[in-house]
Amino acid sequence: MINRKELPKNLEIEGELLGLMIKKPLIRNDSLSRLKKEDFFLEEHQIVFETIYKLNKRNAVIDVYIIWDNIKIHNFCQEAELWSL
Repeated sequence: MINRKELPKNLEIEGELLGLMIKKPLIRNDSLSRLKKEDFFLEEHQIVFETIYKLNKRNAVIDVYIIWDNIKIHNFCQEAELWSL
């Protein structure tokens, strides 16, 4: 069993994997079945991974622009929640 806390942290490889997940559905499906957002070191990578996961779950088209729009919408919603408190 893999101890997730001991996984090496390589930001370049994380970024490459996320890029492949966007471009290649087979890699995306395999990665989504094996990884969790906590497996990524950078918070930004965790956000991208989680966005890919949610889009994939909805069977949505996944590309860089849709991911970016979803992240912007999510951030906007979080900011709006802060203002409503």
